[in-house]
Amino acid sequence: MRGLALVLVALIASPVAWAASPPTVAPSEAACYTWAEVAPMTVARSQQTGNLLPLANYTVLQAGGVDSNGNVQQTAEIYTVPTNSWTETPLMITAHASQTGTLLSDNITVLVAGGFDGSFTSMPFCELYNSLTNTWTPTGPLITGRATQTANLLPSTGQVLVAGGYDINFNPLASAELYTVRLPIQMRVIRREVYVLFCSLSQAYGPPRAP
Repeated sequence: MRGLALVLVALIASPVAWAASPPTVAPSEAACYTWAEVAPMTVARSQQTGNLLPLANYTVLQAGGVDSNGNVQQTAEIYTVPTNSWTETPLMITAHASQTGTLLSDNITVLVAGGFDGSFTSMPFCELYNSLTNTWTPTGPLITGRATQTANLLPSTGQVLVAGGYDINFNPLASAELYTVRLPIQMRVIRREVYVLFCSLSQAYGPPRAP
């Protein structure tokens, strides 16, 4: 312990030496962190959103963005890990770029909010992707059209906090707003939790028995 304390004191006393020695990964650890190429998307895109879909066989949704010709995309696609393949979804209701994509608390639905439209104007339009039915539906618009904003799910309430971004005049926004999930999604969350509880009880005590 005394030796460790001396090392800590030396590091604190020599911030320059500490800054000059960036953290390194031991060779044995580096082997655990690797990259490997997978199949390319069906459309080249940037400024898109990506969301893991845990209840759809752990697939990944990539939605919207800007293609190689500079066009804002209305397309979206799903990556399936076991088959290393991409599959297009139905078209989104409108094109989005620099939007946000948030997996809601039902682990089924993705909220795609705002972003730039086809003319690169910040928009308030929002839509929902249902990963079980593979469908897009409109939902309530943002109060203020915005792009490049942030969005975070609030686990305690199931709401989504959207903050900042650029308005239609490309001015940074200080405003923020909350998206409240509609009742059908909340009911799906309840049904999912009941199902998980039922499965846990069945594994622990066996299937229900007739009286």
